[in-house]
Amino acid sequence: MDRLRVASAESAFRNEKEDQRWSVGAAADVHAALAQIDPSVRSHLRSVECRSQSCRMEIGADASEPLRRDLPVILAVAWHRLCRR
Repeated sequence: MDRLRVASAESAFRNEKEDQRWSVGAAADVHAALAQIDPSVRSHLRSVECRSQSCRMEIGADASEPLRRDLPVILAVAWHRLCRR
């Protein structure tokens, strides 16, 4: 079930149109939010890619347990920053 959900989300993201202006600012906001919550996230963050209304983050499998535990909070803060754009 999780693989199907991930594949569906990835497909939807890939089909989303790109808005260069929005995506650059959104990616910067995501990076800032992640660093604000957990400064160690930079070593685990493989990529952040934004399109026109959503962003995709890739975090390494070697991420620390606290990062995995706090990920919902980190994502909520990042989302809040994006919604203020």
